[in-house]
Amino acid sequence: VYLYYDDFGFFSLTYGYDAEISGTKMNWNAIWDYIIHSYTLVSGRISVILAYTLLGWLGGLNTVRILLPITILLIFLHIYLIIVDQKSNNKIQYFSLIFLCFSYGLFGIQICNTGLYWFAATYVYVIPVVFFLIFDRLYQYNKTSAPIVSFFLCLFSELMVSMSLSYIILNIGNNILRKENVGKNRWLSLFTSIAAMFIMLMSPASRGRMSSGANISFYNMNLYEKIVRNSNIIINHFFFRTSSTFVWFVLIMCMLMAATMIKKNKFKKFYIFYSICTSVIIYLFAIGRIKSSIEIHVFLFLFYFIFLFIGLFIYFINRDFHIASIVAGTSATIGILLIVPEIPTRTFIPCIFMFILFGGKILTEYLNAGRDVLVYILMIPFIIVNSQNLQQIYKGYQSNVEILEYNAFKLTEASEQLKNGQNIQIVELYKIPQPIFAGPQVYSNEVAYMKFWIDQYYELPYTIEYIYYDYPSKENAISICHVK
Repeated sequence: VYLYYDDFGFFSLTYGYDAEISGTKMNWNAIWDYIIHSYTLVSGRISVILAYTLLGWLGGLNTVRILLPITILLIFLHIYLIIVDQKSNNKIQYFSLIFLCFSYGLFGIQICNTGLYWFAATYVYVIPVVFFLIFDRLYQYNKTSAPIVSFFLCLFSELMVSMSLSYIILNIGNNILRKENVGKNRWLSLFTSIAAMFIMLMSPASRGRMSSGANISFYNMNLYEKIVRNSNIIINHFFFRTSSTFVWFVLIMCMLMAATMIKKNKFKKFYIFYSICTSVIIYLFAIGRIKSSIEIHVFLFLFYFIFLFIGLFIYFINRDFHIASIVAGTSATIGILLIVPEIPTRTFIPCIFMFILFGGKILTEYLNAGRDVLVYILMIPFIIVNSQNLQQIYKGYQSNVEILEYNAFKLTEASEQLKNGQNIQIVELYKIPQPIFAGPQVYSNEVAYMKFWIDQYYELPYTIEYIYYDYPSKENAISICHVK
C-alpha cells in the first residue's frame, strides 16, 4: 500500500493548511502549527491529525506500513479475548483463532480501497476501533486510564463519539438499575467523552462544513428528508458496497441467533417474526431484488436494521451484558449516519469489526451447545470464499507495486535533478494497471488537484508537468499541470 490522495498532503503538512515546510522535513513546531490551524480550517478530529502527522514525522510511509498491521492484529486480539473466556476449552480457542483469521476476508475491495488500505482513512475508521476496544477493557476493569483513552477516542470522529457515549451511558444505567456502585473512573469517562465531543463540535472547521456548498442542501432538509436520503445510502452501502460475503455472514448469524432464542422459548414471538423477516431479506438478496429507491422500501429496510440490533441486544443481554453494551455502541455508529451529510462506504469499518465479534460469539455458543457439525459445515464456504477474496485483493495490490515504485523513483529523481541545477519541466510516469486496487490517482479528473500535495511532498515546483502513459505501451498520454 502506497500514499494516495490526501496522504501526500498530511505527510507534507499541506492538507487544508500549508505549514510551509520543505517536502516532508517537519519538526515539532511545524506539527503544532499545523494541528492548531487544522482545527480551524480542516476538521475537529484532533486525534486523527495528531496521530497522522506524528507518524509522518517519525518515519513516514514505512512507519504507517508497520503500524496498520499491528493495529489490525490488536483489534482481532481484543475480539478474541472477548469471544474466548477463561472457561473456554481448546476446541473453542482453536476454532476462534481460525474463524478470526479468515474473517479478515469479509472486507470487500470497496471497503479496502476507500478505507482499510488508504492510510488517511484508517486514522478515522480503523485505528479508533482498537482505541475503543482498549477503552472497553480498561472500562470493564475500572482502570484510572479509561477516561484518558475515552477523551482521545472521542476526538477521532463523530462515529466514535456516538459509539462511546452509547456504551458508557448504557453501562452506567445498568449499574444504577442494579444498585451497584458506579466508580469515579466511569463517571470521568462519561465526562471526558462529552468534553471531547464539544471540542470537536466547536471546531470552526466542523461548523464550517455544515454551511459549505457541498453540504448546505443537506442541512436545509427537514429531519424526515434527511432520514429518507441517508437510509437509502446506508442500505445501498450495506447490500452492494461492503461485500456480498459480509451481507451473507450477517444474515446467517441473525438466523442462528433467532433459532437459539426460539428454541429456548425466550421472546419467541419476536424472534419468529424476526426470522421470517430475515428469510425474506435472504431471498430478495439471493435473487438480486433488493431495492431502496422506493420510499416505502427504504423504511422497511430501516426498520429491519433496527430489529436486527434489537435482536442482537436482547440475545446478548441474556448472556453477557458487556457484549450487549458493545451492540448498543455499534448500533449508534449506524444510527449517527442518519443525520450526517457524508456517508462513504468506509464508515461501515467499525461495524464490520464488531459484527465479526458478535458472529464469533454466536458460533462459539453453538459449539458449546454441541452443534459442532452445523458450525463446521458453515465454516467450509466461509473459509473458501474469504480465502479467495483475500488472495484476489493481495494479488491486485501486488500488481500495482512495480508502477507505483517506478513513479515514486521518477518523482524523487526529478526533485534531486532540480536541486542539482538541471532544468526539469516534465516527468514521465505510468498509470497503474489495476485502479480498483489502489487509492485515487492524480490523472483522474475529479482529483487532479492532488498534484499540489504531490509537488509539495517531492519538493517539486507547481509548474512541473506530469505525463502519465498506459503501461507498457506508452499510449493515451494524460498531462497534469495546473500552474504554468
